[in-house]
Amino acid sequence: MLTTNQEKAVVMLFDGRTVKKIAKELKVTERTVYNWKKDPEVISALRKMSNDYLGVEIPKLLKNQLKLATKSKSEIVRFYATKDLLDRADFVPNTEDKGESDAQLASEKYDELIRETAKARLDIQASAGDE
Repeated sequence: MLTTNQEKAVVMLFDGRTVKKIAKELKVTERTVYNWKKDPEVISALRKMSNDYLGVEIPKLLKNQLKLATKSKSEIVRFYATKDLLDRADFVPNTEDKGESDAQLASEKYDELIRETAKARLDIQASAGDE
């Protein structure tokens, strides 16, 4: 269970404040804040806060990346956006011709990734409601 100061520190860390500023505001030593940053409960709270914040935005970000992969005027941007999307979908090029194009397989993997993201977001929201 996090202390009140640890909860405040989590919010401040998420907001990007420095250890020095957090220590000063909470009237603790910088060493204390560094120790908190290593605490599994603090790490978990930061991760949850990050997931809650990004959970809503991930589908939009993936759609934007797909747009970059398909419509960017820069070949290098298209390449890296495509590579990243395929990496995230654990895409492995198919060496056998099964009548499906790589683009179709990539599209299916992308759709699966979107569904998994939406499910994860709902799970996060449900677990937040349980607390």
